[in-house]
Amino acid sequence: MAERDPRFLSDLPHQVREQLEALPERVQNWRAALRDDPGALLRSPVTRYAGLFLLLLAAGGTLVWLSNAFTPGLGPGQSEEATPTATLFVACTNPDCLADAVVRQPRDFSGWPLTCEKCRQPTVYRARRCPACGGWFAVAPGQAADCPLCARAARARQSAPSGPKPDKPQDPEDWW
Repeated sequence: MAERDPRFLSDLPHQVREQLEALPERVQNWRAALRDDPGALLRSPVTRYAGLFLLLLAAGGTLVWLSNAFTPGLGPGQSEEATPTATLFVACTNPDCLADAVVRQPRDFSGWPLTCEKCRQPTVYRARRCPACGGWFAVAPGQAADCPLCARAARARQSAPSGPKPDKPQDPEDWW
């Protein structure tokens, strides 16, 4: 009859029991060997793997600490939930009105143009900030992306009378 393979799972409890019985003697032999050569502990692969594991654990803990230290934390109950609406800056494209406002629209909103609250015309589009004057203006589809507020100010400067400036201040006490 052929001999059974010793790697059967049913033999595992017997093998574990034999190893546990021999464990005290193996520990005593290991301790005696360490007394003779203490450097053997550092050359052991088990010690090297344990040291590497502890080093990786410390590095991971440091990374978690750094990420928590440099990111703002949210306290309990302060997490933000998604809102169904968006806050939009809008402006009227009517050259006589040019009013701007803040509106709340659904996130999937696409019904442009809106009706202006000031001039009651459907000429309101999303606004952008002018880098020159800092005002809010909108650009209707097909229009140039020039700021109408800056254009209005330039027209006002051109139409203003440019007379001679007085040499003397009007109030002698206020020299500025």
